[in-house]
Amino acid sequence: MREEEHGGLHVDDDEQYEDEESEESLTLQERQRAEARRINIGTKIRKLRTRRMMTMEAVARAAGCSRAFLSRVERCESMPSVATLVDIAGALGVSVGFFFDESEAERATVLEPQDRLRIEDEGVVSETMTRDVLTRKMTMLRIELAPYAETTPKRHRYHDEVCGVVTQGKVRITCDHRTFEVGEGATFYLDTPSPYQVENLTDDVSEMIVVNCKQTY
Repeated sequence: MREEEHGGLHVDDDEQYEDEESEESLTLQERQRAEARRINIGTKIRKLRTRRMMTMEAVARAAGCSRAFLSRVERCESMPSVATLVDIAGALGVSVGFFFDESEAERATVLEPQDRLRIEDEGVVSETMTRDVLTRKMTMLRIELAPYAETTPKRHRYHDEVCGVVTQGKVRITCDHRTFEVGEGATFYLDTPSPYQVENLTDDVSEMIVVNCKQTY
C-alpha cells in the first residue's frame, strides 16, 4: 500500500480514492434529493396513497421496495429509479405520467431544459423531453449511457410503437430475443408490446432520443 507525502501529511492512496468515491456518491445523492424536491413526486405519491386508502406497507410490498425507502421517497429525501417509479405507479393504479404534471389542458407546451425530469441510475440517465401528462399520446426521452452501461428490460417498456435516433456513440438494442446494433445517426423502430434493453457498446458516452407512442419509462 503506497503512501504519498503532501504538505507534511501522509496520504494513503486507497483512503484518498475511497474519500473521492464517497464525495461523488454524496453529490449524486444530493442531486437526486434536489430533483425529488423540485418535481415533488413524494408528496404526490403520499396524497394518492392516502386517497386510495392504502398503507405504506401495502404499496411498498406491491412495488417490491422496502417501507423505509418508500417513506424516504414520500418525504422527498430519495429519488426512486425509473424502474421503481414504474412499480410504485403500478401499485397505485396509475401511469408514471400522473406524477409529472398536474395540468391536463395544455395542448401546446414548451419544456425548458431546466424543467425536465432527470433520473440517474447505475450509469444511465433518463431525461423527459416532453411534459408527461395523462392525455399525451406520445412521450420523448433522452437516454444517456455511460461507457458500456446498459439498461434493464424493466426500465423501458411500452404498449405500442417506439422509434428513436442515436445521436452519439453506438448501442445494442435487445427486444424479443432479437438484437440490433445502432450507430450514431442511425434510427430504429420497434412495434411490439415487449420491453427492450439498451447497451452502450463504446468506451465513451452514448446518447439517444426515443419517442414512445404511449406513456412509458
